[in-house]
Amino acid sequence: MKKNPKPSSKRNENRACAEHHHDPKPSIERAARILKDAGLKSTKPRSALLEAMTRFHAPFSTEELFRAVKASDLDLVTVYRSLATFSDLGIVSRVDLGDGVVRYELRSPDGSHHHHFVCQECQKVEPLDSCEIKAQENRLRELGYSQLSHRLEFFGICPDCREHSRADARTR
Repeated sequence: MKKNPKPSSKRNENRACAEHHHDPKPSIERAARILKDAGLKSTKPRSALLEAMTRFHAPFSTEELFRAVKASDLDLVTVYRSLATFSDLGIVSRVDLGDGVVRYELRSPDGSHHHHFVCQECQKVEPLDSCEIKAQENRLRELGYSQLSHRLEFFGICPDCREHSRADARTR
C-alpha cells in the first residue's frame, strides 16, 4: 500500500483550487467599511493588500501575499500586522491545510466563509461552498455563547488521484 506523502510546505505552488471567483469590488468595499467602523483608515498599504488578495483563488500565506503586492513601500512586517488586523476584524479567515503554514482567505462580500477538501496525494484544494455547522453555531449563540467561530478542513484522496492509483495497480 502506498504511503501518503507528507504535505509540502510549497503546497500553494502545486495546488489548484476549484473556481470560486467573485467580483472583487464588493469584498474590498466590505473590508473598507469594516476598517472604518473599527476606527481604522483605509491606507495605501491596506488597499494594496486587499486588492492583491482578490487575485488569489486559493488560500495564501503571508509571504505569498507579500510577493503578490510588489510595493516598494510595503515590508513583510506590515503584511503580517495587516493580516492579523484583517483576521481579527473578520475580513479574512485563517485556513489550516495541515502542513504548518498559516494561510488566509478573503471572506466573501456577505462575510460568509467556506471549508476545504485537501488531497493528500496531489495537494489540490477544493472549496466546499456550504457550511452545515452554521446552524450549530447559531444554537450556541441562543444558549448565550459569544464570539464564536469554527474551522473545518477535510483531508483525503481526490477522485483523480484515486483513479490514478487504481490504474497503477492494474498495470502491475
